[in-house]
Amino acid sequence: MIAKAIKKITGNSGYFFMPDTDKISLRNKFEGVIENLESNELLSKLKIKTTVGTISSIITTNAVKQLELKVGSEVTAMIKTNEIIISE
Repeated sequence: MIAKAIKKITGNSGYFFMPDTDKISLRNKFEGVIENLESNELLSKLKIKTTVGTISSIITTNAVKQLELKVGSEVTAMIKTNEIIISE
């Protein structure tokens, strides 16, 4: 079962637990498991396997460290976008 708690970064002061993602108004939430994690000095690329497919995300390596993310970690991907640009 995927954990219902997420850690949220609060600047340099650390992080706190948000106990229930059901209380967030954001509609695009997908529970999944990190299946690949590539980290460089500044940014990290995650591939998260969910029931709707694989989601790729780029976040800061600092966030990966603070959230203690690793392959196999159960996470909730919350997607918010106000713009999508597609090019051919």
